Amino acid sequence: MTLRVYSVCIIILLAASCKPKDQRIIDREKKITGLPAGDEKFLALKDTAQKYMDEFITSFNKNSHNGDYDFRIKSNYSDKGINEHMWSLPVAYKNDVFTCIFTDSAYNVHNVVTGDTVQIGRKEIEDWVIYNYSDSTQQGYFSEKYLRGEE
Repeated sequence: MTLRVYSVCIIILLAASCKPKDQRIIDREKKITGLPAGDEKFLALKDTAQKYMDEFITSFNKNSHNGDYDFRIKSNYSDKGINEHMWSLPVAYKNDVFTCIFTDSAYNVHNVVTGDTVQIGRKEIEDWVIYNYSDSTQQGYFSEKYLRGEE
């Protein structure tokens, strides 16, 4: 009987240790989340954002000059091997490229600063959000809950 109990405990421990460890590092004070390279959940969320890019582009082309709407796109910025995924405000879209104003605050990437004009290709977009202030709705922002540690 004792051997059977030990065997069951060992099996349970082995099964629990096989579960992938969550490697996110969430700093709630700075409102940033560190992710390991190739984070599968984040990459799946990027795929979701890409899947609905036509929706974002259609709304941007139709409503970008309407003050009731606010559009943002997230993409990767890299400097000396360090990556940060940050937000920009698109101001124009042509030939699958957004011209944007960088609106985020970089912590470890030093080759872009708030207010810089940046070019972001459609395929480089990792997330997007559309705020509609007239009816207080939000579309997109697929990575929000994951990056905040809520899922």
